[in-house]
Amino acid sequence: MHPGAVVQMTSLSWTQYDLATYLNLSGGEGFQIMLRPVVEESVIDSGLVLTFSDHGGLRLDSAGHTLAENSSFRFPKDSQTYITIYNEESFLRVTVGCDTVIRRYTKRKSSDDIVFKTLPGSELNVLDPEWKRIKFVQNGEVVVHQVRDRE
Repeated sequence: MHPGAVVQMTSLSWTQYDLATYLNLSGGEGFQIMLRPVVEESVIDSGLVLTFSDHGGLRLDSAGHTLAENSSFRFPKDSQTYITIYNEESFLRVTVGCDTVIRRYTKRKSSDDIVFKTLPGSELNVLDPEWKRIKFVQNGEVVVHQVRDRE
């Protein structure tokens, strides 16, 4: 992704997922990940915005209100960094390498989209993304929840 680029990813079948990927950030100010956004042909509502910035560290906000902040956190540059995003019902967790940077419950409705946006001067490579449906286990057996057709 070049500076100022916006890329949307959508899972076609579910809103509860576990996304794992490697990110390689180089140059510029950083990037944003929009979690639980509303997206059609463009971003209608950015949802929860997780910003990784050289100047501000890490910030999570929604509708212009800061929800969490860590001014000392710096996303590694010029190296492949493993991140995960776990999104289940009201629970959301984001890890960068071995660090859990977001772990919270939210009332914000889950969506089937994630958006990556580069900040000025930054390039971001999204490598080997793996988007998986969450497997729920009951009595030692994997239970797959399926959506029922309305009758």
